[in-house]
Amino acid sequence: MKWVNWIPGLVAVALWTVFAPGIYSHDGNRYLYDALTGYYGDLSPVINLLYFSTIIKVWCDVGLITLGTCLFTMYGIWYLLRKLFTRGMALCVLCVLLSPLTPLTMLLVSTCKDSWQLGALGWATGCLVALWRRQGYVSTWFLVRASVAMALAAMIRHNSVLLLPVFALSLCLARGWHRWFALAPSVIYLAATILIGYIVPVTREYSIRQVQIMDVAGVCAIKPEAAKDFPEVMRNFAKDYPATFVNGRMDTLYTSNGWNKCNWNYIYAGTTNMNGVHAQYLPSSPITREYHNVFRHWPTLLLVKTQAFLNLYLLRGEPEIRIGRMYEQGVVSAYVTLSENPSFAGTRKTLYAVWSAVLEKSSFRVLAYPPLWNVIGLVALAVMFARRDPFGWVLLPLVAYVFTFAPASILVSYRLLWPSALLLPAALAAWALTVEESV
Repeated sequence: MKWVNWIPGLVAVALWTVFAPGIYSHDGNRYLYDALTGYYGDLSPVINLLYFSTIIKVWCDVGLITLGTCLFTMYGIWYLLRKLFTRGMALCVLCVLLSPLTPLTMLLVSTCKDSWQLGALGWATGCLVALWRRQGYVSTWFLVRASVAMALAAMIRHNSVLLLPVFALSLCLARGWHRWFALAPSVIYLAATILIGYIVPVTREYSIRQVQIMDVAGVCAIKPEAAKDFPEVMRNFAKDYPATFVNGRMDTLYTSNGWNKCNWNYIYAGTTNMNGVHAQYLPSSPITREYHNVFRHWPTLLLVKTQAFLNLYLLRGEPEIRIGRMYEQGVVSAYVTLSENPSFAGTRKTLYAVWSAVLEKSSFRVLAYPPLWNVIGLVALAVMFARRDPFGWVLLPLVAYVFTFAPASILVSYRLLWPSALLLPAALAAWALTVEESV
């Protein structure tokens, strides 16, 4: 029955053929431009740009970028499903995930890093399931593979580095694991980060400043008298910005025509020299010079952080499930012009229409609502811990993933929640079957 393992790969190749060169969002197109020009900024983890540039240099075909993503993510999910279910059941669950009930089909051929994150979480969680099921000897080679998968899951997004202590805790307490090996993912992560810094010239873009600006904006919106502690920053904000500002939503400070509530570029970069695609980021800027004052208002800052995270966790500001916000469509040629495969234009149009009808208009759309699965997962995790069920340590990284955004929630978007929300139903179903068998 090993031929069954070829099915996910064939499906991935078929999807890529239809959507080639893939679904490129504005950020995805920017990654492609940076890879083509040899620019390695750290606004997003450099490993993403390194992947783009490697594919381009070795195969000279940008279309293969999404093919690699599609195969990696598809087999990450398949690996998890095979550890949770029998082959037949795993195929059935995969078919459900690929159906119009979820946006997985579109995410597989997308260039957004959340697609990579989904695959990496699949590989890492699958390893935890394997450890949970094994009670005896575990080979060193398996331990190394599991550690690499977990380290990779922590490298794709800046926030996902917070998964490392979660993985360490799960590895210490999962049944059949060598506890001394629990820190291996953290060691591999650190070594890989240092190595990448030596391989490519990384340009500092100070992504933490985005969070700092949102913190100060939120504190001053709730507590106007705090503005006196941030004179340079607040001089570059419109006086009426609190009327439309929402904690955790950076988009409330700008419109499609640019920043209209603050002089974001100057506050962030410390200079008005923003010519070209790549800005000149100075080591010091208004926000870096004044941010330390925010801790004088730590109760308000804690409130801002809580509101921002809850807005993401519950998708506040997303009044309904709209397909354009659940995943991107087509190619956004913001920096590099790309053309979709004209041979399958009709097929793509039909697929978009079907997915839109189910996810946007049908009564099934509630099944694709990430907060629903996040809450169910949290409740299930509490039940597992109360019963001292070791499967709780397997489920912990999937439930904890969304909480890695808590320190730095600056965007409310469905795509941020998909990596865990798409895997949680399968993990919960497998646990429910295990409980039923033990009763």
